[in-house]
Amino acid sequence: MNLPKGDRAVVVSSDTDLYQLLSTRVSIWKPHKKEIYTSKDFSRDYYNLDPIQWVQVKALAGCTSDAIPGIPGVGEVTAGKFLRGLLKPASKAYQSIERFQSVWQNNLPLVRLPFEGTMIPKIQTDEVSPDKWRNLAQRLGMKSLLRDSS
Repeated sequence: MNLPKGDRAVVVSSDTDLYQLLSTRVSIWKPHKKEIYTSKDFSRDYYNLDPIQWVQVKALAGCTSDAIPGIPGVGEVTAGKFLRGLLKPASKAYQSIERFQSVWQNNLPLVRLPFEGTMIPKIQTDEVSPDKWRNLAQRLGMKSLLRDSS
């Protein structure tokens, strides 16, 4: 995420695809849990990986919510073990990853953010008021955020 020097950002989403954006300056607000999620939380929860490696996990394991098929027999846990060098070359999962490297490589551009060709919005300074927030959330169809902002 290209932030001006010294700025911090909070992404509002429950979508785990966005974990790849986490850093010391970017955190995620999980609206359903009403909590901030940080890169340290990610590393603790996801196999001591760095958030930037989440792209590789998703490319290996696939993403059912985005209809991206993963490598057969490889889920997020196994992908994390592979990336940390904890899978034995003789294991079925390791051999499946070796055999289906084309799936892994084809998935990378599908799971990496931003998706190629996506326009990067210009961030501008603005005062956020409850009315402006409700209008924006309504215009963008974010019904769950409208319920939480009342």
